[in-house]
Amino acid sequence: MVTSTKGAGRAMTTATRPIRVVVSGPDGRMGRAMTSGLPREQGIDIVGTLRRADASPSVAKTLAGADVLVDFTHVSAARGLMLRAIEAGVRPVSGTSGVTEEDLRAVDDAARARGIGAVWAANFRLMGVLLTHFARIAARYVDTVEIIEAHHATKADAPSGFAKELARNIRDAHGDALFDPPVRNETLAGVRGGVHGGVRVHSLRLPELQPNGWHELIFAGGQELLSIRHDDWGYEAYAMTVANAVRKVMEPGVVGLVRGYGAVIGLEV
Repeated sequence: MVTSTKGAGRAMTTATRPIRVVVSGPDGRMGRAMTSGLPREQGIDIVGTLRRADASPSVAKTLAGADVLVDFTHVSAARGLMLRAIEAGVRPVSGTSGVTEEDLRAVDDAARARGIGAVWAANFRLMGVLLTHFARIAARYVDTVEIIEAHHATKADAPSGFAKELARNIRDAHGDALFDPPVRNETLAGVRGGVHGGVRVHSLRLPELQPNGWHELIFAGGQELLSIRHDDWGYEAYAMTVANAVRKVMEPGVVGLVRGYGAVIGLEV
């Protein structure tokens, strides 16, 4: 529930009322989960939806009645949607995969200039956040790690945005690039996957892997292996965690981009 706040973005009413949410991409997997699940969360109302084909005046009218935009669309549309929402005084909460560092900086700058908050997270699942937390701890002590992630064959990007965010977090926690053992004779191009900050990332895309997928981290060193794996097999639970982000972004004093669901729940800043 929200109460009066001064200054930041659209003025709030003095009376307590539900947070008004617009969902973009309501026909996608995550969009359907949001439109069906968020109304069951306390203090949140869905007041509209946005589709790629919507004309500009229609988009402006829909955003005019909202406090928060929830975005799980495509990377090609996410930046523009978030920036347009911020321009209208609407706080974006996004989990769109593949958003770049440049995009996130632009969102953060725009939100700070407008005096409102924004949230972007590569993974909105609690166990996924814990995976990241444990990975950051392990990365302080281990020099070599590889990531394997698996998703359905129709997923738009590879690797997943969460895998890239894991690699970034591991590299940052380690302090510099990790050791990426060279291969003397690579007989099949690309067989070692991609690499980010010395962290190898391998993507599996399997037609029968529904609805979501999994991420596994394999740390190696000192004649030991440590494997940490997160499996995600449904969409319904996302409504609760996204609702937490919606409430977070409406808190007085939240200005600029809150990055990661861990930051939303206070696990990581």
